This record gives sequence, C-alpha cells and structure tokens, in this order.
Amino acid sequence: MKRLLIVDDHAVLRETLAEFFRESVPGLIVLESGNYSEALSVLESNDVPDLILIDFRMPGGTGVDGIKRVVERYPGVPVVLFSGAVTEAELEAARSIGVAGYVPKSFGARSVLDIVLKVFRNGSYFPPLSGAIARTLSLHEQARSGPPPPVLTARQMQILRQIVDGRTNKEIARDLGISEATVKEHVSRIFDVLGVRNRADAVASALRKSVV
Repeated sequence: MKRLLIVDDHAVLRETLAEFFRESVPGLIVLESGNYSEALSVLESNDVPDLILIDFRMPGGTGVDGIKRVVERYPGVPVVLFSGAVTEAELEAARSIGVAGYVPKSFGARSVLDIVLKVFRNGSYFPPLSGAIARTLSLHEQARSGPPPPVLTARQMQILRQIVDGRTNKEIARDLGISEATVKEHVSRIFDVLGVRNRADAVASALRKSVV
C-alpha cells in the first residue's frame, strides 16, 4: 500500500488534490501538511511515505534550502517539486541535492497523478522546462483522457490559475495591474463557465477537468 505526503501552503489546492488522488487510486494513503515544519512533524509521527510531493516556496523555508531539509532528513524517499514557478537554475540546484522530479502546477490533476505514479514506478520524472511545451503536454493529456475543457478567455485563465494558487481578488488585481472590481467580474464569469458557486468548487472543477 503506497503512502504519499502532499506539502503545500494553499489549503484548497492541497485538499482538492489529495481527495482526487484518494478517489483515483484505491488504497493510496495521502497525508497532508501546509509548510516545511509541519511536513517534518508529519513525517516524524507517521510511517515514512513512499513519495513526497512538495511546493517549492512556502512559509518556514525558501526554495532549495527548504527542500534540502526534507531530502537530507529522509534520503531514501523520492521528493517531487510541485510548483508554478521554478527557474532552470533552481531546478538544477534541486536535482543536485537529490530531488526526484518536478511537476508544474499548470498541469491538470490527472497529469499530476500520472507523474506521481511514474515516480512510484521509475523513481524520477522531469518534464521539459519550457512553459509552452508544458502547456502542450497538458493539452495533449486533456485530449487523450476526456472532453475538452470549458472555454475561458486568456485573462480568465490567468485569474483562474491565481485562484488555484490561493490568491485573493486583491492580490490578483495587484499582480495583473487591473482593478479589484474587474477581477470580481472575471471571477463571476469563471464561476458561470465552470458551473460552480464558490472558489473552492472552482479549484476542484479546474483540477478535475484539467483546465489549468
């Protein structure tokens, strides 16, 4: 029976992904934590997992330094980065300390699960770094495994990705250089297209349908 630990400070994303994994892989034990310190506590109080899926930047540790703490404490456990923004230099640094893989957050939930299963079988997985290539791979996965995703504008996709990353309307407005009122209008439209009523359901729908 495989055991997986998901470490991500965005609770909605983490919990949604964990539930998807549990439903998709009968018998898979999924543990969760929201930061590096909590992850180490979970690891110390439970049986060591077979794989750790961990966000790159979280409270209690930054980038390679935070990952290194986990890799050094549990050298026999594959650690896979799960992040939306990792530079080639950062990824190479992570590989040099023993990281076993990298999953872009732009991948849909099904693609993330497929990569996790590949690491379970083969020990490692690193996709192409190019954002365009990663997007192409994600779209290919969608075409192969189910119906096309709902149609959203480029701006709405930007906002949906930030919602999945746990950002508030105010933070999204600041990042994109638009008003908070405009963000609210886009969020309302996103909910209509996805057929949901709140942000948690939007994240779940986006991951389930591999929209982001």
